[in-house]
Amino acid sequence: MGLVRFNGRVKAVPDEEIENIRWICESSLPYDPFPYLREGQQVEIVRGPLKGLRGWVVEREGEWRVVVSVHILMRSVAVRVSPMDLQPLR
Repeated sequence: MGLVRFNGRVKAVPDEEIENIRWICESSLPYDPFPYLREGQQVEIVRGPLKGLRGWVVEREGEWRVVVSVHILMRSVAVRVSPMDLQPLR
């Protein structure tokens, strides 16, 4: 069993999650870190022409998008982005 300390509390990491990461790391396949994003999370774009734009992340048909809205008009627009260009807001 793996343990991690987060905000002063100790939590168990499920064996399956550790084994999944180990399996990838020991393979000969290329891999990269990937942001942990949840649909509906507020994010900021940190690279590219839309750097600084803030909105809400959604995933549609395997693609990530940032949605921004004009609430008084009840209209929104979504732009496709790379999750590597997003930073979750707290």
